[in-house]
Amino acid sequence: MNRHHAGVAEIPKKTPHIPGLRDSEKASILLVDDRPENLLALEEMLSGLGQHVVKANSGSQALKHALDQDFAVILLDIMMPGIDGFEIASLIKGRERSKHTPIVFITAIDPSEEQVFKGYALGAADYLFKPIVPEILRAKVTAFIDLYQKTNKVKRQAEHIETANQELAYQLREIRRLNWELEQTNRLLETEIAERQHAQEALQQSIADLKETEYALREMNEHLEVLVKERTAELKASNDELSTFTHIVSHDLRSPLINLKGFTGELHAALAVIPTNASDFAHLDESQTSALTQAVKNDIPEAMGFIEAAVERMDDLTSALLRLARLGRRELNIELVDMAALVQVLVDSLAYQIKQKEVRVKVGYLPSVLADRTAMTQIMGNILTNAVLYLKPDHPGEIEIMGEATGYDTTFFVRDNGRGIAEEERHKVFEPFRRCGIQDVAGEGMALAYVQVLLRRHGGRIWFNSKPDMGTTFFFSIPNSFPG
Repeated sequence: MNRHHAGVAEIPKKTPHIPGLRDSEKASILLVDDRPENLLALEEMLSGLGQHVVKANSGSQALKHALDQDFAVILLDIMMPGIDGFEIASLIKGRERSKHTPIVFITAIDPSEEQVFKGYALGAADYLFKPIVPEILRAKVTAFIDLYQKTNKVKRQAEHIETANQELAYQLREIRRLNWELEQTNRLLETEIAERQHAQEALQQSIADLKETEYALREMNEHLEVLVKERTAELKASNDELSTFTHIVSHDLRSPLINLKGFTGELHAALAVIPTNASDFAHLDESQTSALTQAVKNDIPEAMGFIEAAVERMDDLTSALLRLARLGRRELNIELVDMAALVQVLVDSLAYQIKQKEVRVKVGYLPSVLADRTAMTQIMGNILTNAVLYLKPDHPGEIEIMGEATGYDTTFFVRDNGRGIAEEERHKVFEPFRRCGIQDVAGEGMALAYVQVLLRRHGGRIWFNSKPDMGTTFFFSIPNSFPG
């Protein structure tokens, strides 16, 4: 059938316009046909849809419109002069903007299968054959419009989603930036809090240190007050002892001098009966001869013996005093002294006396001290020797030696179960040339006087507790730091 004689079907009455669609919501439909009457018929059939209808009477117009705007569908007549509908479709599909626009081919002849396949290969969505049935046309176009609008709606939604995503991404970046700023602020705050805490701890530590220093100073002052009181008491005791010592020395030295004077007088008396000239011996009578014999044989030797004893006594006293003086002047060699080892040597040196008297010696803990080793040997040796010597002969002896270190000094004690010291004789214990109780032990009464001098040289002191017939405990202390 010739396409120019097979026109569009009879135009029905105009379909009423569908109200309510805004221009922005209307879709555009492109009608392409070289015959104006066919374009008008198609426009009339579609007018009731309420959409934009754009008409083109040539391929070039169709291409121009396809470049300028989007269409929901293109109704394209295949039999166009110049370039046919297939070529126009190929050009439209070749443009980026219109490559997805559905094309419905309109033809007045039955196309061959080859032409149908060609149309579909070019992107044809459907075919309409003349004469066109308006209802079918509107149904197909309505379907494409609905698809177009839904596609646009999806695009708009996608654009909204993309915009929302971009906004969310921006907000996320802002949140991350704010979080980073917050983290930086938190770090600064944490640093400031840590610094403040450190400053607070340092302040608290300083306060604690000040309190501790204040307590230590108060304790030191109290200790110094005690030391001053003790030193004052020691000085007073030293003065008293010096006075007593002067009295004792003058008394003990006076006794042999009196003896010397007395026996010198006797010696003079004995010498008075001896004639001064040898010739006078021949004229002695019997009584004179008897007196001379008595003087030569008895009085003079006796006086000489007493004089020699007094001289020896004075020599002993002088030697003891010299030893005491030397102890007070000897340079001390301060070192760490192992008192446990020192006491063991002393106990071993007294082993014979200990065994003879069946003495049980118990040695406990003995701290080491900073002291002069020789002085400590003399101090502990004199106290131990006295403890052994003054045990009760009829009772098994017991001697205990122990020590204890404190913050300021170290104290040692030697306890025995010997004779003990009577209350009225306590004042004699540390006096030179004085002895207590029964005088059955050889000695000059200087051992504990030596001990006291040596301890004072070390800044220490000595004292005792005693009960008659129950025993005596001697204590002595050494400062942990040598006074210098």
